[in-house]
Amino acid sequence: MPPKGPKAPFKRSNYHLRPIGQGSYCDITLGMPSENKAPPLCIKLLKPKYCDNGYARRQFEVELDILKRLRNSRFFPNHVTQGELKNRPYVAYDFVEQLSLAQILQLRPNHTRGNLCFAAGVHTQLLHALKLLHTASAPIVHSDINPENIIINDTGQVILIDFGCAHIKSKATDESFLWISKPSYLSPEQAQGKCWDERSDIYQAG
Repeated sequence: MPPKGPKAPFKRSNYHLRPIGQGSYCDITLGMPSENKAPPLCIKLLKPKYCDNGYARRQFEVELDILKRLRNSRFFPNHVTQGELKNRPYVAYDFVEQLSLAQILQLRPNHTRGNLCFAAGVHTQLLHALKLLHTASAPIVHSDINPENIIINDTGQVILIDFGCAHIKSKATDESFLWISKPSYLSPEQAQGKCWDERSDIYQAG
């Protein structure tokens, strides 16, 4: 029996869609393939109320551009395709069925609390991911480093997700700095409403 949910065509197969979360301006959907050979996808769609919002559409295009630049890196989501679904822009990338750092800290306190090896492993990989972003030919600033955006797979690999607040440094405009992270993880520059750069990511990483 195929999974329940509306059906949508994507690059690899037909997919049944099931909502799994939402961000400030996007809905996050799990795409389960009709054909068993195709892998599941994570599909990020612009919320209907923002489809006519120029700021939101332009930021969505920035996120799409960044994901395409980071394709096939083990530290970031692997971009698959993009387009529009019922007039809603979307980007699809390989789904990683693992826990976020925030979930691990909550569900496995005995494993994580005071575990210096675990902390060092996650932090070292996170800093390596940030180095890849910051030293790219066109440096990228993530702007939203927090435990919910750090996925850890079953081999211990860190995957940094959610580039909804990110910008490409050389292409940054005043609009780029309208999108900020969660209040608990704001860098001083973000909290003060100033422009920020790679140093903001390092501050958020801790």
